[in-house]
Amino acid sequence: MRKDDIKALVVGVIEEYGTNDPFTIAELLELHVLLHDLPISVQAYRLDDVIVLNKLISYDESKCMLAHEIGHYLLHGPEVTLERFIKNKLMIKEKMEKEADYFASELLLSNIDDYVIEGLTCTQLSILLSVPEKYVKYKLAK
Repeated sequence: MRKDDIKALVVGVIEEYGTNDPFTIAELLELHVLLHDLPISVQAYRLDDVIVLNKLISYDESKCMLAHEIGHYLLHGPEVTLERFIKNKLMIKEKMEKEADYFASELLLSNIDDYVIEGLTCTQLSILLSVPEKYVKYKLAK
């Protein structure tokens, strides 16, 4: 999916649900969010309408991971879950991950103002906004 299409989807989601908060959006989409002990290498995954977040990660990391998983759900359909993702060798997984990351960056950074971020590096913005640096880079790329 093209970046412009993903951005338009995010704008529609925010307009539809009146928020860019992934926890609220998940609830309104009737997705069940569970916190569970997972290996530290696994931050989140989705099975059907259940998103499991690692309870060992911070709130900010959980928010980012939830936005990413909602991106998968809306962009790639509810049937593309962790199990299918692992088993299907024909899926273009790297592309799907980038699309979900781009969705998350547009959602989480939808309300940043240019004058607030002027003169700051991507690293500084990442820390200030509590999002991964790659999300800032996606958002700032023209």
